[in-house]
Amino acid sequence: MKKIKLFVAATLLIGALAACGTSTPEEEAQTPTDGEVVETPGEGEGEEPNDIEEPVNDDEEMILIPEMKELEIEVEGQIEKRIAHLEVSDLNYSLFVLEGYSLEAEEPGKDVLLMDYDNEFFVRIEPQGKGVNAEEIKNHIIEYAQGTVEEGRSVPLANVEYAVLEVVEDGATAIIHTAKDFNGNLFKFTMFLPGKEAAEGAEPSFWAMLDTISAGE
Repeated sequence: MKKIKLFVAATLLIGALAACGTSTPEEEAQTPTDGEVVETPGEGEGEEPNDIEEPVNDDEEMILIPEMKELEIEVEGQIEKRIAHLEVSDLNYSLFVLEGYSLEAEEPGKDVLLMDYDNEFFVRIEPQGKGVNAEEIKNHIIEYAQGTVEEGRSVPLANVEYAVLEVVEDGATAIIHTAKDFNGNLFKFTMFLPGKEAAEGAEPSFWAMLDTISAGE
């Protein structure tokens, strides 16, 4: 009877040792070899992504795309910064146009830069091309002027060829004639400024926009 008990105990001990040293196929598949990384099933599921969008701060300075530009306008001694958008003319030039203004084709060879609020305020833009005599254009303007003419008018546009002020309709409207060379191309400008309160903001706005002209070859 004692021998039977010893045999049974030995059998149980051997079975237990065999169970400890044996692994299932699933467990073997989980065993990493040297240098191998094993992922635990379900790892990463339900986790938050690493790319987290930063909140937008409305107080941050606006980033302007190349088709936009911030122009400085001096109105009654105060400098204001306003957004302008790039416009391309069929007459082979471009410029930045302030919000509240529009660039439109008027007739062959001419564009007009208009104030949207009151289109009695506008600038006629006439590209003259290369090798044009600006002095002849100025003399023609003076000869056919309909009002009082003042030569040598000071304008806030650098390196102009001439600047002539013409006052018509008993002083109700000022017309400024000027021209400037852009990349070898002469541009003739005729600015119409009625005697209204809006002229205080319209004139400096027109000069700021005209100063951004870029002409092709």
